[in-house]
Amino acid sequence: MLAVGVLLAGCGDSGDSSSTNAATNASSADSTASATDVGDTSVSTVPATATPTTIPDPTVFNANNVGNFLELSSFVLTKAESHTNNGVFGGTASAISYIKAPLSASVEIRYSSGDSSQDFIVDGRTYQRDISNFWFTYEVGSLATPNVLDDAEFSTALSYLGVVSAVFVGEEDFGGVPAFHFTFDETDLLNYPLYTAEKPSPEAEGDFYLAKDGNYVLYAHSRQVITAPGFEGIDEFTDTLSSVNGVTAITLPDDILPIKDAHDLGIQLEIPMPADGVLDNMINYNDGGIGVYYYQYTSTWKNEAEFIDYYTNLQTTNGWTVSFIGQVENLDVFCGDGNCVIIKNGDKQAILYFDGSNLHADFDREHQFGPCTQPYSATACG
Repeated sequence: MLAVGVLLAGCGDSGDSSSTNAATNASSADSTASATDVGDTSVSTVPATATPTTIPDPTVFNANNVGNFLELSSFVLTKAESHTNNGVFGGTASAISYIKAPLSASVEIRYSSGDSSQDFIVDGRTYQRDISNFWFTYEVGSLATPNVLDDAEFSTALSYLGVVSAVFVGEEDFGGVPAFHFTFDETDLLNYPLYTAEKPSPEAEGDFYLAKDGNYVLYAHSRQVITAPGFEGIDEFTDTLSSVNGVTAITLPDDILPIKDAHDLGIQLEIPMPADGVLDNMINYNDGGIGVYYYQYTSTWKNEAEFIDYYTNLQTTNGWTVSFIGQVENLDVFCGDGNCVIIKNGDKQAILYFDGSNLHADFDREHQFGPCTQPYSATACG
């Protein structure tokens, strides 16, 4: 009842409120005087409390906190991937060497078919050999440059499966690096949202090591099995990191140096073009076996008319002269409309054409191309 009485007093009219406030102020003054009498002149304040910082428990796996390999100074990453569908096997084995600054890398992928591919980043330039043994090179800053390090950005063994939970095993060293060891054994993985009797939930298991410093994957292995009436699929992945911060140099192998020289030639030829034109990339088919280097240069031309006008009025430049404009034999796919240019410089010959945004120069080392003397039609050479 006392508590209720005090509450009601606080709800009275304005006069009662003034009296109450006066009494309260007087009481406060007496309290201040008493404090002064005993010599306490300090002002009491409540100390500010800092917001507590929560440090994630490293022994609790969080897929969103796994470190990116590419943040390391350097490393060697090997990746093995296998797929078996009803006993039919296929897979790849990859070896990736990487230096962050200045950016350098080598990537080799071997396929179960016996084919292989190679990629290099050296001195800013990118070299790429596909499984057909065709070489593609990209100049520094080319917007066409592919991301040859795509497979090095994450652990395939973990991210492909979408692991959502893991059990902490303990602290162990892996390859001499202090790490946390985890295992997992689960179903209903995140990247399989539509399960049916024909496509049941996969079962996955494996283990992985995360570096204590950086939380990046040192090793990961996963095995996924999907079974359905008349079907069994097994996917297996292994990632192993080594030479962490220990790779000192990445260079082009000797057998690739001719490709580098061919790319450099595209600059050394000094083919006449608008002043801001620069080499962007090169294609070399079958190690140059067909005697042509295919160069692409950036260009400020807007259409073929500007391109043709430029070479129609071109005077001898850097030793190059225009010898022909029109259809070119064996190049119907590019020159069937008659808008190709043949230029010569001594015994050198190049065929030029414009694709609407870039200038192409087929450097014809063996003079396989020439003017079309018997056009079959306006778009084909007979």
